[in-house]
Amino acid sequence: LLHGNEDDMQLTTAQIKYILAIYEMQPRGIVRLGQIAKRLHVSKPSVHRMLGQLKNRGLIELDERGLPQMTRIGTEAAQRYAKQYHTMLAFFTETMQMENSAAEESAAVLLGSQAESIQELCRCMERFEKKTQHGRQAMGQ
Repeated sequence: LLHGNEDDMQLTTAQIKYILAIYEMQPRGIVRLGQIAKRLHVSKPSVHRMLGQLKNRGLIELDERGLPQMTRIGTEAAQRYAKQYHTMLAFFTETMQMENSAAEESAAVLLGSQAESIQELCRCMERFEKKTQHGRQAMGQ
């Protein structure tokens, strides 16, 4: 549901992948289109098109060279998605023993599914992980 609140901004799976990539690469310096393309296994024209979409949604700004910088709204959205993404990724790879690439895709697809229950799913995964770790510690493993 969109109420004009940026907390409710729902992004597509592809948009989530891009903002997470930019968010995670940005602290290391300038984020170039080629770096994004390589990381996400897409073409530079695809990156260029998606940056336009992200700019239109107010998630990034483009500098005079066309390079992306996260906006405040973009950074806040990326932080929310990153927490949920990494919770699901850890659950899928560690608990369910999924291949990393399948786990990454599954986490991104779930985040882009527009399901309001994603936060609850993440809480359940975290609780399960804690119980499993506690159980292993009690058994001396």
